[in-house]
Amino acid sequence: MLVMAHRGASSEAPENTLIAFSKAVEIGADYIEFDIRLTKDNEIIIMHDENTKRTTGYDGLIKDMTLSELKKLNCGNEAIDAEIPTLEEIINLKRGNTKLQIEMCSLGLIEPLYSLLKKYDLMDLVLVSSFRLEELLKLQRLNPDLKLASLHTAQPGVFEELNPNLKLETLKITKSGWVLDSKYRKAIVDFAIRNKFYAIHPYFFFADEEMINYTHENNILISIWTVNRKMSFKKYIKMGVDGIFTDNPRLLIKLLKEI
Repeated sequence: MLVMAHRGASSEAPENTLIAFSKAVEIGADYIEFDIRLTKDNEIIIMHDENTKRTTGYDGLIKDMTLSELKKLNCGNEAIDAEIPTLEEIINLKRGNTKLQIEMCSLGLIEPLYSLLKKYDLMDLVLVSSFRLEELLKLQRLNPDLKLASLHTAQPGVFEELNPNLKLETLKITKSGWVLDSKYRKAIVDFAIRNKFYAIHPYFFFADEEMINYTHENNILISIWTVNRKMSFKKYIKMGVDGIFTDNPRLLIKLLKEI
């Protein structure tokens, strides 16, 4: 079971900060997961949202700000000061055996990301994911051996990218807008098979045993996001997922030791 520290140990420290990542390494997570975006001056920084307001209090778009401007912001709280980190700072963090799970959240990242992965010889130590399937394919064209994973929700989205013949009107949709349909699940796995992806990362509520088994039959890993409760950990461990993204890697690791 892979323990994926979602935005670091974000239940114990401000998300997507070096403090949260260091805690995840200390706890023993298999991967630290984080989100990357491109600044106005083409630097790769770590933040999930396109706007800095939620995590720093300052209302600004990352794409319109320079690295110098972003470094003046504080992602911490009253007790902790925490800068917005760069990808290079995470790469240089003492990580032991903990690997990097990089989510591409914006456009324009392919060349600068690939350049850094080559510079630090990280091709075998990273897993790159995205909801943007075409961006993953662009990265794959630069290095077919790079480990890639497609991200998926259970809401209407990338049907035509997955399969041009998959039409929204033919799928079962709940009143709340969830697409809980086996055809959609199969299309996600089939896309990963065709494009030789390393893994798929569906929203936890979307994954079922049929999807998990089909994924494994085709030698693809399946990790779910984002799970934080002990009962949910037990449920999905029993179902056979390969990894769990969690804000609380300490709790998940403790449970895995008890099983």
